[in-house]
Amino acid sequence: MNTLGTACNTEKLKAVIDVLNNSPNGVMVTDASGTILYVNPTFTTVTGYTHDEIIGRTPNVLHSGLQESGFYESMWRVLNEQGAWQGEISNRRKNGEIVVELLSINAIRDESGQRTHYVGTFSDITHLKQYQHQLEYMAHFDALTQLPNRILLTDRIRQAIAWVQRQGTLIAICYLDLDSFKPINDTCGHHIGDLVLKEIAGRLQIAIREGDTVARVGGDEFVLLLNDLDSILEVHLILSRLLAHIAQPLDCLSGHCVSASIGVTLFPIDDSDPETLMHHADQAMYRAKGSEPTSYHIYDPSQDHKLQNFRQRLNLWNPNDC
Repeated sequence: MNTLGTACNTEKLKAVIDVLNNSPNGVMVTDASGTILYVNPTFTTVTGYTHDEIIGRTPNVLHSGLQESGFYESMWRVLNEQGAWQGEISNRRKNGEIVVELLSINAIRDESGQRTHYVGTFSDITHLKQYQHQLEYMAHFDALTQLPNRILLTDRIRQAIAWVQRQGTLIAICYLDLDSFKPINDTCGHHIGDLVLKEIAGRLQIAIREGDTVARVGGDEFVLLLNDLDSILEVHLILSRLLAHIAQPLDCLSGHCVSASIGVTLFPIDDSDPETLMHHADQAMYRAKGSEPTSYHIYDPSQDHKLQNFRQRLNLWNPNDC
């Protein structure tokens, strides 16, 4: 009977090993001290370490250095308290590349309750995480210029408002529109128009300060967020520099130039929410276009209030009262 039982146990162990060896997930088994005793073929494929290179070492060889401070302490605390842990982890392959894994670790106990082994199983989700990051990037950045889009810009304006409210400084929202851009598309083609937009985007990024934001919000429309300004004079200096950068000859137009009109509103002088601030800057931009090329106009909230009051009086006016 003992011989028969041993044979059955051997067959069961062989079956288990066959399952592990053919698993699409990586598997690693360590003893209670963390020394690696077994890895399956998927583990070696993902990590780049051969069976002989990894056996006898510890999982520390896989550490990427990318985990947040306290990550492993928290993992071991959960593992000790609950006997199991699951989460995402960034490890490093033998060739130095980062692999993102969905990892599960289980503690194995003997009949007396003592831990004898740890079994870790993981799936490689690197490509999935890269796809997620790509989707997040597409949701927040313009595909042509790689600049932030309106969604990300609005979030940054919201953060900037919170900052200047504590610091007592200014922020400027500058709505920029290229003058006579449509004829470029019509006469030179959309390919050249795209090159113009990309070159202008690059110039705007060079002209602003570190910590400021340039976003593309539509066809030939850009919005600049200028943070932590001490005075309106500083705004004038930055805008003059921006317009000078834009007016330089463009390589993609064989040395020809374009001009731009800029509308500006200043928070907290204009104490509005992000969307309204951009709307006011857009209004000011059309005022700039109506004056002269290559100019800017700063939105005046007091004038806007006067116009609103005038419109309200018109709406309330009744000819029968005359």
